[in-house]
Amino acid sequence: MIGSFGGRSAGSFPLWLAPEQVRVLPVTEQQIDYAQGIVNELRAQQVRVELEFSNDKLMGRIQRTEEVRVHHILVVGQREQEAGTVAVRIHGKGQQGVKPRAEVVADILVAIRERRP
Repeated sequence: MIGSFGGRSAGSFPLWLAPEQVRVLPVTEQQIDYAQGIVNELRAQQVRVELEFSNDKLMGRIQRTEEVRVHHILVVGQREQEAGTVAVRIHGKGQQGVKPRAEVVADILVAIRERRP
């Protein structure tokens, strides 16, 4: 049974198996280029990642992303852009804090390669 994942997932997949593994959410238009750079970096490593920007409020975009069970949400605002960091949210675990961009990318790649839950 593909959808049940052993009956434990309730529709949530582990990162390595998720149809959309990561979604990057820039806070404003000024962070779109920075966010797109993260997307490009992850796609170059075959990560299933999307960028979402709309005029909707950030919390609404986060909520929609949580509802479709995207495993990792990376939020980038002005502070994150200036510092070279990202704010990380993990589905089912919530906010994980702000971390250096390179560290987040490396952690995602290791988690996928090692097939961590």
